[in-house]
Amino acid sequence: MRAIFKHTGVAITAALFTHAAAAQEGGPQHGPQHGPSPQALATLGTLGGSGVLEYLMSDATKGLQLSRIGASRNNVNFGDSQAPGKALPEFRDRDRALVMPLSVMKEIPSTSGVNFLRFALSYTRGDGGSDVPLENDGYVASASLQFLHAPDPSTIYGVALIYDKTDIDNLINSDAFGSRGETSRAGWGVQLSYGKDFQGPWAMSSKVEYQMGKTDFRLDYRPSPVTLINIDTLNQSDDRLYMESFLIGTYAAPGALREDWALHPVIGATFQRNYIGEVTNSLGVPSGGETDDYGMVTAKVTLSKSMKPSPALQVLPSFGIGLEHEYTNDLDSYLSDRTYGVASIGVTFSKMGQQFNVAYTHYEGLDGNRSQNVLTAVLGLTF
Repeated sequence: MRAIFKHTGVAITAALFTHAAAAQEGGPQHGPQHGPSPQALATLGTLGGSGVLEYLMSDATKGLQLSRIGASRNNVNFGDSQAPGKALPEFRDRDRALVMPLSVMKEIPSTSGVNFLRFALSYTRGDGGSDVPLENDGYVASASLQFLHAPDPSTIYGVALIYDKTDIDNLINSDAFGSRGETSRAGWGVQLSYGKDFQGPWAMSSKVEYQMGKTDFRLDYRPSPVTLINIDTLNQSDDRLYMESFLIGTYAAPGALREDWALHPVIGATFQRNYIGEVTNSLGVPSGGETDDYGMVTAKVTLSKSMKPSPALQVLPSFGIGLEHEYTNDLDSYLSDRTYGVASIGVTFSKMGQQFNVAYTHYEGLDGNRSQNVLTAVLGLTF
């Protein structure tokens, strides 16, 4: 289950810049009760145009990382629970996912600078495919409430309260009668974020999050169509520290595309540490009491049509290509494929501060053990 849960929570709030320009062209602007203030519009225009807001308000990278960790932990739990000497299936991932986030953002009163309140929901359904020995199907649901403050148009920082719920069915297709496992996790956390446009070709987006949670795992063996035997049950604390940081560039596209298109090179890194509580499972075997680390570096470039200051409906296509590499993964003992090629294509429909984005992304492990197709449909509303 490589990244079958790429829950993004993306808020493409740079759409407010379109609303700003439309207001400037079409008439006088009003206060926050009727729409964004001039300072808010300048802030969103600056940070949206530099790419900061897309990364700062997106959980896409975190969701990708969480799903890889979850899949690896499922593989480890399954493999370690088998009898010594039992032949194990070939671990592979061939996944599909549908990602459906909703984000709403509104300016709120401030004595200095600009304040925003943002609410986001995300639901992702993943299908691991029945042609693999160990199939991981399930969902990730998340909700967050975020307060953001921008002291000037090139700087923004915030704090968010986050809730995540994950439920994954582990279907053991290699067994004749379909044994199965189930992994679920729920947790609350706090996230701090910071974004900065350096007033040049580069900008930065960074986050740090700490979440307290609990993971439940159950493995059942089906020796016949009518018999189900519990093999292992595990309940343990599962807290985590997550960090990410990205540098986002903006350059004019070459040649005939220069006027309407832009190139966005991106380099970044993530790190996550899970603190697993020590317990004794239903077999009487000690489990947990350690930390699991995961880290990834990424480099990619996106060619996208630039948003114009116009109240008309805009259709904005984009194309991307890049590489991702896991520089550490403590849970890859059964399935290892650390470097991925990434290719994406998408289109955004934008009008007067409202946006709808559809994108297709393909991830392919260079060792041939993992691949994934992701369809994302994002609705971003601004008031």
